[in-house]
Amino acid sequence: MDTDDADDATVGDAMVESVPSVSPDARLTDVRDTMLEWSAGWLLVVEDGDPVGTVTEHDVLAAARMESETTDQVSDRQEAATAGQVAAADGSATAADDQFEQQGICSACGTFTRNLASFNGQLLCADCRNV
Repeated sequence: MDTDDADDATVGDAMVESVPSVSPDARLTDVRDTMLEWSAGWLLVVEDGDPVGTVTEHDVLAAARMESETTDQVSDRQEAATAGQVAAADGSATAADDQFEQQGICSACGTFTRNLASFNGQLLCADCRNV
């Protein structure tokens, strides 16, 4: 679309047919995975076909931090990790696979990613580390 076309463009010309969405009862890990799958920083929350809100990558991280700060859940995680280690011996996924460690928002591009690494005092995704 050139500049002249942009002046006459409507929202209908720029919109997309579908947007990433989740239900209000979706687990945070499912929300995280959907965001990563769509490379999206937010999801539309839909209930009975109607939009009821949005959830952002910041919401997911804040909820994960609040959960990790709850002392009652620390012991639950330790038990889950122990159970996960036993399950891992069987070849199944560990409990740590569903946790939010090593995940967050890239300091450079703001993308929610599973693969952050510290570089020059910043947490960077793989793409920003390669730039």
